[in-house]
Amino acid sequence: MNATCPKCQTENLTTAKFCKKCGSPLGEVQGISNIAIADDKLYEIAMEEIENNSVQKGLYARAFSQSEGDKDKTDALYIKFRVQSLQDELVLEAEQERTLKEEHNKEKLLKEQKDKEEALYIALRPKNLLQEFIRENGLSIYKKITDTEYLVCRQNSPLDYNVIYVDNQWRFRNDT
Repeated sequence: MNATCPKCQTENLTTAKFCKKCGSPLGEVQGISNIAIADDKLYEIAMEEIENNSVQKGLYARAFSQSEGDKDKTDALYIKFRVQSLQDELVLEAEQERTLKEEHNKEKLLKEQKDKEEALYIALRPKNLLQEFIRENGLSIYKKITDTEYLVCRQNSPLDYNVIYVDNQWRFRNDT
């Protein structure tokens, strides 16, 4: 699946952070650049708060104190402060989302690493146990028949024995 550039409509790889044609940000980076695109909407939100008398009182008080009581200047400053506040919230949300994605990716990588280690342990376990079995019984490998069966002999003995891997352990073929 490709990522389409919002500016020039060029198809880019999903892993690309910037458009290969125009250089516009894509993906996560695009989320932050969309803040600039959404400015008009943020100004609209601030204006509606004034019109509906649902302003954030602390911001409005700051605007009022800096405008020396002038209602029009107070409204203009409130809009400025409120838009900045909304932009800050959007940046914070984008950063939190990026952090969550990074944490999720780290957890996923750690799980994959653990799964690989477990798979390697399981794959190597029969060989490690075979080496231990051979050492404990004073044996030498004569011939590998399969991954779970070997022909072995005792040191200084002309007899051969089959050993097999059954139920997570190595046994002589006749010890079932």
